Amino acid sequence: SEIVPRLIEKRGEFTVSFMDDDTLLLWPDAVPAVFHAHDLATRIETPIHYDANIMAHPVGNDPASGRVLVIEPSGPHQERLVEFQKGNPKVRLFGSAGSIVARIVAKGFMLAHDKDPRVLYSPKDAQFVELVKVEGGVQSIMALTNNRFAALGASGELVRGELAGGAVEHARVEVDANSFVGMDYDGHPLVVTGKRLFLWDTSVHQIAELARAAIAISAAPRGVVVTLDNNAVVYLETDGKVVTHDVAAASSSSPAIGSDGTWIAAPGNGGKITIVEIPSLVRWELPDFEATSDLIVPAPTKRRLIRGVGANLAVFDFPAPAHDFAAWLDDHTNAYEHPDGFVAWPWTRQP
Repeated sequence: SEIVPRLIEKRGEFTVSFMDDDTLLLWPDAVPAVFHAHDLATRIETPIHYDANIMAHPVGNDPASGRVLVIEPSGPHQERLVEFQKGNPKVRLFGSAGSIVARIVAKGFMLAHDKDPRVLYSPKDAQFVELVKVEGGVQSIMALTNNRFAALGASGELVRGELAGGAVEHARVEVDANSFVGMDYDGHPLVVTGKRLFLWDTSVHQIAELARAAIAISAAPRGVVVTLDNNAVVYLETDGKVVTHDVAAASSSSPAIGSDGTWIAAPGNGGKITIVEIPSLVRWELPDFEATSDLIVPAPTKRRLIRGVGANLAVFDFPAPAHDFAAWLDDHTNAYEHPDGFVAWPWTRQP
């Protein structure tokens, strides 16, 4: 059976986020700005009315609760936090600040603002509590596994602890103005400083130096997936000696990392999308469609992908590949595998 996308008509602001695997949050099409929750199964769209700003950008989602966290401009050099939730026609708004750093977590979200030294935590529908202060003001925060968190201060102080409170561990790491915190597959904090990657397990130590500066990092089986500042992607195996694999070449569009780092959607020339399986590094291409947008958004847990195609959002669903990759292609797509290992579609065959 061929992988054929479903199409959702989309006008205006070409932005979308998943509320859960089966529900989309669609950005407004026009003024007045109205967001919609779109049910992928029924195609029913439910308006979410509030005084919205179409320049809002998503900063995270929690598929278990159907929540999406968004930061939007609220005035000159000011922004505010907006929380959407599936099934709720109203939003939660949080006061303005000059700059906001936020992370959604299973039972609420973490927040810091304006280089304030405090990391704040709001359990669901509860008041903010202070988790910790960091030197130099909060530069980056990260939600770890098992209801833990990590935070990085602008002076290089690194902390980790429990969202429920209690003792906090402290360490130090070299930082610059663009350093940020990530997480590996075992829930340990990672710090990216330019081309260098640091791991905090029992101590903080450098585990890799990349070819270029990193701008994003995602946990992946047996390692991490790193997006570089030219949108190239590398996969680092870190469960022993660190081994670096080049996954995707530089691109003008950002890649998408799906399903807990188990696959990557990498944009290429002519609107092509290459799917790379992690950790096997098996790769294959989605069928060609005329892309008019750089939008590529992965579902939180399902093997599902949204991309901009014409005046539509195209929803691609694809199963996990079987051990026999050629047989899997034949069964699930109309692509085929060449004897030399690369994948193509029937209309690209040479006569």
